Amino acid sequence: MRRKNASGCMLFSIGLAAMLLVSCARQPSVPDGSISVLPETDGSIAATDRTGPDITTTSQSSIVTESTLDDPSGAAFGNGGPVVQQGDWIYYTVSEMQALDLEWGLYRMRSDGSERTLIHEGFRIHSIHLVDGWLYFIQSTTVEDGTPISVRVQKIRPDGSELTHLLALDGFDVDQMQIAGEWIYLGRFDDAWQPSIQRVRTDGTGLEVIAEGYSFEAVDQDLVFARSGQNEIVRIDLAGRETELVGPDTVAGGDFTTSDGWIYYCNESDQWSLYRIRTDGTDRQQLTDEPTFNFFLDHGKIVYQLERTEYDMEVTGGELVQIALDGSGRQMITDVSTEEAGFAYLVAVLDGWLYLHEITYDEMGAETYRSRLYRIDSTGSNQQEIVAYDCIMAG
Repeated sequence: MRRKNASGCMLFSIGLAAMLLVSCARQPSVPDGSISVLPETDGSIAATDRTGPDITTTSQSSIVTESTLDDPSGAAFGNGGPVVQQGDWIYYTVSEMQALDLEWGLYRMRSDGSERTLIHEGFRIHSIHLVDGWLYFIQSTTVEDGTPISVRVQKIRPDGSELTHLLALDGFDVDQMQIAGEWIYLGRFDDAWQPSIQRVRTDGTGLEVIAEGYSFEAVDQDLVFARSGQNEIVRIDLAGRETELVGPDTVAGGDFTTSDGWIYYCNESDQWSLYRIRTDGTDRQQLTDEPTFNFFLDHGKIVYQLERTEYDMEVTGGELVQIALDGSGRQMITDVSTEEAGFAYLVAVLDGWLYLHEITYDEMGAETYRSRLYRIDSTGSNQQEIVAYDCIMAG
């Protein structure tokens, strides 16, 4: 989970891409409740990425291999983010507007770097989910400055076949998507940046509004969790649509998730320390006494990045730390500060692998920068590059 912090604001101010692999900007126009269900098309792209680098491995690695494209029943890790991992396959997006030497789109590759393939071409793809043999994702159409003018919810087979348009919404943007059962939950924004929570069935029918004026964060069985306009944690009952505040704290966008009856969040009210509280509002617990951001739950552990108190672009990176779900057993994993000017931040933790997006440039004010997606194991000793490419500064 992540919030838009000072380093993120600085990133936008120097004209980098609107998403940078992890999220889309929150913008666009008012709903009319209509649904566009478009016909199923083949939509496959078999073009292999010849420009992407070979994977670099500093030590021998292993990954769960119980699932292949022919057997999609294995657990998928990372649903909702810019990277999904299942068995021996990694799916990821290239979404930066200024990419110079790589096609925008949705890619797949083997964990050893082989069979790298562009399976769907397009800009501003995010919120990937792998469910029942389908890759679901959000794709926005934008004008030249990156402002979204329409958004589509789509799905495609992991090999790039059977592209299916589920829902088309003109003049909207969606900042995140989650799938639970037969429903796709969407956090949406209108042209005045007013949020709403909506859902549509996985076949693209039955679009409905759950709540207006709240920012979507998570769904857990018959409850939706959101943020109010004052960044309070709100619980919404799906049956009656009643809303109720959960706990006394506030939290900014993204640093918020639910698991096994708990809400985990970075507490804006307490200098961004990590907290948890039960979904009924009881048993509030402080887990860390240090400012954190970009935290993820994985196999009974929480991995997070330490918040920087200074935002010098030449040193920004931050240490990665691991704790148990109750806050015990704090363990430093590694420091991902870059040697060059730039920064690196955590975007996913999947089955013991920590995925990071890194930006580096030769010097302040440089016209180009290097974008890199890589992963390290939970010991910090094994690093693998997923993809790297050059970009030009906007402006």
